[in-house]
Amino acid sequence: MTQVSGEEALFDYGVLGPLEVRFAGAPVSVGGPRHRALLTALLIRPNTVVSIDHLVETLWEDPPSRATELLYGRVAEARRAMRSAAGRPVPDLETHEGGYLLRIADGALDAQRFERLVEAGSRAAQAGDHRRAAGLQGEALALWRGPALADVADLPGAEAEIARLGELRMRAVQARIDADLAEGRHHELIAELVALVAEHPLDERLWGQLMLARHRSGRLGEALATFDAARRELVVRLGTEPGEHLRGLHRQLLRPDLESSPDVPVPVAVLPRPLTTFVGRDSEVATVRRLLRTHRLVTVTGVGGAGKSRLALEAGAGRAAWLVELAALTQPDLLPDAVADALGLPPHSARSRMDSIVEHLRGVDGLLILDNCEHLLDSVAGLAERMLARCPGLRILATSRERLGVTGETLLPLLGLVVLRHDLETVSRLGRWFEHGGCA
Repeated sequence: MTQVSGEEALFDYGVLGPLEVRFAGAPVSVGGPRHRALLTALLIRPNTVVSIDHLVETLWEDPPSRATELLYGRVAEARRAMRSAAGRPVPDLETHEGGYLLRIADGALDAQRFERLVEAGSRAAQAGDHRRAAGLQGEALALWRGPALADVADLPGAEAEIARLGELRMRAVQARIDADLAEGRHHELIAELVALVAEHPLDERLWGQLMLARHRSGRLGEALATFDAARRELVVRLGTEPGEHLRGLHRQLLRPDLESSPDVPVPVAVLPRPLTTFVGRDSEVATVRRLLRTHRLVTVTGVGGAGKSRLALEAGAGRAAWLVELAALTQPDLLPDAVADALGLPPHSARSRMDSIVEHLRGVDGLLILDNCEHLLDSVAGLAERMLARCPGLRILATSRERLGVTGETLLPLLGLVVLRHDLETVSRLGRWFEHGGCA
């Protein structure tokens, strides 16, 4: 545990369901609905001063005239409840100018532990340890006791965090199912997936997982019928056809020579192949590929003409990769359109372009090359952050004269090729040869 104002912090908190407060393992009653909502609102931003105005807006949809005074009272009563549980004054709930701060020890909040377990599970899956990945994702999901932030679910100040945690929970469910499929547990998954697609009928990744589970269980007809059911849901509800991920899996199931345990297909775009050979950059190509194995965002930086674009193409050759050329793009708001066009997504859809991109890449282990980003840094940075957060298998290789400035970005500065003295002498000799009509 960390130290808080000289005293050991022994409070643990749960927000993945109704608020849960424990002291040294024993449950603590902190008061009525407003007290619980107060602590929940502070736990959305742990160890951060939350303003009085924000707390008032979170606790009351239509704040009364005495809302600030009522808030002071709720804070004092929550402090007394915590002090009573600890048997001594506790410094966890701090008063600051203009707001309050709830200080928690590292790992004392279930939402923090959940996110760390999900990330650890993703790393295990990337390393090919599917059994460990399934275990970590299952451990993360077991922390949930109900809807996240249940005590403030109806209040506007918590909407964004509730949506974020819900999205992460669904990603964990899908990642755990992927790991279980990789471990051959397809028979056990069918009933769970049937319930999940009934609850989330527009989630194409879940439909694809159900198709795979049924096919691997020897139920090809049901797997094909699953695609038809998914297509009907999408057409009726959204007026759109299934994405390439689901269509590709359907095509794979229709092949008569299909293996008994097909992998989820990855839509691959063919990168343009230059007409000339690529020399002098073998070590840089190897470096980029090595960085992409351990980092999800790599940016190759350098001056114009240094060879950044060509290096990116060579590094992406031979894998599922898409090239988005941005040099001619002058309007930042058209960036999602440029990415969607590179992915081959239809221009007209009931979804936003960004949502279509995310849905297309959500279950894909692929590389997106964003070329010549320097004049669109802010827009590219924002798009990269959103895509990396919502597409766990995606990696991005950017080229730019400047860094994007995104958390987790890894830079590879690229210098121009050095022309050695003997190369210059060779060029000079060739020049003299041509001057003499090609005669020695």
